Amino acid sequence: MHPALLRLLLALVAALPLSSCVLLLQGAAATYKESKVIPYNSLVEGKTYTVRVPESGLYLMRRDRSKDAITIGDSAGGFEGFQYVVFLTESPPGEAPSAALLRHFGKHAAGDGWSVVATREGSVKGSAGQVDLHTPRGRGFVSVAECFRDESRLWVVARMEPLFGRESSDVADRLKSARSSLDRFAKSFQRKSGT
Repeated sequence: MHPALLRLLLALVAALPLSSCVLLLQGAAATYKESKVIPYNSLVEGKTYTVRVPESGLYLMRRDRSKDAITIGDSAGGFEGFQYVVFLTESPPGEAPSAALLRHFGKHAAGDGWSVVATREGSVKGSAGQVDLHTPRGRGFVSVAECFRDESRLWVVARMEPLFGRESSDVADRLKSARSSLDRFAKSFQRKSGT
């Protein structure tokens, strides 16, 4: 047998256990990731509200009890795709939801450069208004937020999406997509009684 062919055969035999191990690890990782998927329409609770998972294949990515916040997204971690977000922020009576959001992002995401693109009446019963936001940071993100007021508190129910383009038409198209996707999630928002 030719020496080069013999070395190749020995390398293949040596690689078989390693490739089998890699396949087993990939399978275990996929199984673990699938076990973390929240079933469609499942109830997710904050301290003061509940929402329903609006589509299949989503994960509870983060829970911040100090802000009564949750993040549900299409990846088990990081911000690779879109996210549904709910959080509570302070807002004096009569303050516009857009002003409360800019103050919140200025405090908690300083340097991201969030700006208000548009405001409109809320699309959900009980909404204080809907706000379109954009940040050029990194590859850029857009967010559509449906806001619900109770005295000096504002619940923000939003969909955030990465932006793939820098033109104003790219921002407008992505906001339209986020607004459409947010509708079901925002309609599922319910404040808990007594909160």
